[in-house]
Amino acid sequence: ERTNYFHPVGFAYAPDGVFLDNPEIDEFTAPPGTDNGCEGSNSCPTAKYFLNDDEIGLDMYEPMMAHPIHEWANYGTFYAELN
Repeated sequence: ERTNYFHPVGFAYAPDGVFLDNPEIDEFTAPPGTDNGCEGSNSCPTAKYFLNDDEIGLDMYEPMMAHPIHEWANYGTFYAELN
């Protein structure tokens, strides 16, 4: 959807996520106030980021949103899921 250009969805444990230094939801970060040991095993609840049904991860997904719109529009379908 071209209207989503340059606006990737992201998930954090508090409003405004990375903009206010709130921890992002990823496999390396346990939910605040918990001690479930998931950080050591990289198994914390996480968001998943996709391009054309292939999981690409946030580190690839986010920077692609800044590519020129004529390139970005031809990549395919971007989406995210929250487990």
